[in-house]
Amino acid sequence: NGSVLNYTHFMECTRCNNSCVGENIATLDAWLQSLGTGTLRYTMLFSLQALLIGYLSAPHCVHLIYELYFENTLETGMETGILLHYDFNECQMVLKDDPAKKLMYYVHMGVDVGVVLVCLISIIVTLKKMDRGYKLYVKTRDFIKRSYYRSLNRREKNLFISYWHLCIILADVMLIGAGILKLLIDLEQEYHFDSCTLLLGGGVWLTYLGLLRYLVFDKHYSMLLNTMVVALPHLARFLICVIIISLSFILCGWLILSPYCTKFATFFVTMETLF
Repeated sequence: NGSVLNYTHFMECTRCNNSCVGENIATLDAWLQSLGTGTLRYTMLFSLQALLIGYLSAPHCVHLIYELYFENTLETGMETGILLHYDFNECQMVLKDDPAKKLMYYVHMGVDVGVVLVCLISIIVTLKKMDRGYKLYVKTRDFIKRSYYRSLNRREKNLFISYWHLCIILADVMLIGAGILKLLIDLEQEYHFDSCTLLLGGGVWLTYLGLLRYLVFDKHYSMLLNTMVVALPHLARFLICVIIISLSFILCGWLILSPYCTKFATFFVTMETLF
């Protein structure tokens, strides 16, 4: 629909619209080059329209605003970035009644509700198993203290802690949260897309990670997993050394190249570039 450009030149702001830019993009390029080296910040705003079509209700008009900025306020090299702002408004449209679409809507809702219920049942069953493990730990602790007059050490206590169960509970909690947010999005009550995808991705990752538990029952896979567990302390020492070396390269590149290259403008951008 339109574009707006404003910039800071020696702390003075100027706004440029379509009439300033003109039909030829070369005009905009020439105007940007005329700003000079004293430019501290300029921002380009692009306005777009989109449609969010639901299953049953009227579609929503989404007003998208893309903000592309170039900043050099610290005078350490031009830093670029892009931001997205959006706003939902109900469109004045009438949708035709579609039985197949209604059926798919109720099927999706049923799947979401089913996932939430299954995860709740899984949490309850897992908590019962953890309670049995704790009771076994108490009985074993009392027996060792009564028969051998000593306490369990840390390694023996860890034998009664099932980290697989903790992984399952955490995955179920994340999937329940994602399912509830998904239901609210389908009902058009909330639009927390980022939170929903974050919880759903984390829950699926932990769920598939928990499948490694069943490989323990195979002799060859069990040897591999036990080797990984024994090697964890040595692997942690190796990672500490790698992190120190990586930080040295990141700091060196950031301090030396930041005034000359935008890919080294900040610490985190330098980390991403070297990665």
